[in-house]
Amino acid sequence: MELACTSSGLSVTQTEYVVDLLKCANMHEAKPVPSPAVGGRRLSLSGDLLFDLTEYRSIIGAFKCLALTRPDISFAVNQHPSSQSYSDADYVGDLDDRHSTGGYCVYLGTNLIYWISKKQLGVSRSSTESEYRQLALHCRHFVLVTGFVS
Repeated sequence: MELACTSSGLSVTQTEYVVDLLKCANMHEAKPVPSPAVGGRRLSLSGDLLFDLTEYRSIIGAFKCLALTRPDISFAVNQHPSSQSYSDADYVGDLDDRHSTGGYCVYLGTNLIYWISKKQLGVSRSSTESEYRQLALHCRHFVLVTGFVS
């Protein structure tokens, strides 16, 4: 983000980030449009296969970061292959401090894009509470990572 302080106040822009992202995606010469999505069209599996999935994941991740601060493009950015996620937690995995350990992973299509495993902050009184704690943390981070709200 770029901050500019003027006599009328402070303005925040992401122009340089967007230009760099468009250059990375070879779209810097594309014509601007009022909306990044074409109305009434849905994505499908037809088309050319991508040869460099790393570049695709990188660009999608960069657009997702941009969409967090730009709700006007959030819908268009999040029209991609389905996301799935899984979470799990143990109960009292650490016998010294009685904390459980939990983790989760997020898939974009069949590709793992994010995962985490760490000790929970609080002590759970049951395995069910430990699982619910992990699921709550997982859902919050899933929304942040993927941009999905529903």
